Amino acid sequence: MKLKNLCSRSDPPQAFRAISNEHFTVLANFDLKLCEGTVKRKTDAYTAFLCDRGSCTLLINNETYTLGKGDLLFCPPGTRIESTEISTDFHSKGFYLTRPFFTELISIPFAMWNVNRYLSRRPVLTLPDKAYAVFCQFYDLISERVAAYEPSPTRTSLITMLMQALIVEFHAAMQQMIDTAPARYTSGDNLYRRFLNLLFSTYPRPRDVSWYADQLSVSPKYLSNVCKENSRLTASKLIQRQVMEDVKRMLVRPDKSIKEIAGELNFNTISFFGKYVKKNLGMSPKTYRATLS
Repeated sequence: MKLKNLCSRSDPPQAFRAISNEHFTVLANFDLKLCEGTVKRKTDAYTAFLCDRGSCTLLINNETYTLGKGDLLFCPPGTRIESTEISTDFHSKGFYLTRPFFTELISIPFAMWNVNRYLSRRPVLTLPDKAYAVFCQFYDLISERVAAYEPSPTRTSLITMLMQALIVEFHAAMQQMIDTAPARYTSGDNLYRRFLNLLFSTYPRPRDVSWYADQLSVSPKYLSNVCKENSRLTASKLIQRQVMEDVKRMLVRPDKSIKEIAGELNFNTISFFGKYVKKNLGMSPKTYRATLS
């Protein structure tokens, strides 16, 4: 598998082991010596790694942080990292996620957005014991699955679901810490939260942005702008992604015909349903269902 670069530079880092695909890299150890010296390295994707042994001191966007066992580093793209001190026994495990993949994982549901906001304000935090255990358990499971199988549509879906499960479990383990942190939400933040609650509480989900805008008493354009500010995705894209999650979940069920699925999800005709699925999945419902067998 191709080795992806954690820090933007001309020569790929060979000092840490990684397993990757086009969406993410599983870091077996992020060697901070790659970021040593006077040249600062700039991350080009979302980076999360957990120190599980030793310690290190970093300059993150020119601010000093020290990591020890149980400390998590979370950095969005564009973060500048420079190491100033690394213990000889330092070791870490983590993930490197592309922008589109991270957005897909974190933008919905609502609880994941809270985690994103919480971590974005704290590049380094000490995890509670439960959160530490969850991270390590899923890291080991995902690493094993990524390394064990050849690429396939079902394998990609499995890894994505494992990453989503990690985020859900991690959020649950972090809930008390998040709940007790001071929250400063703007009117746009609150609208986005209401939109997500509406999106997830309505079934079958309307596919028209104007329906959600009417329910929230705002214009479709304003709702889309707020969504884009909070998630980098428009309201239409968020709706489409959730509808497609419903579609994929239904297509897994052998007891449901494609016609029944189309009707349950409120598509007027099976023909329109087929075109919608092909546009968003790149294949017909029948072909997608065949890849699952």
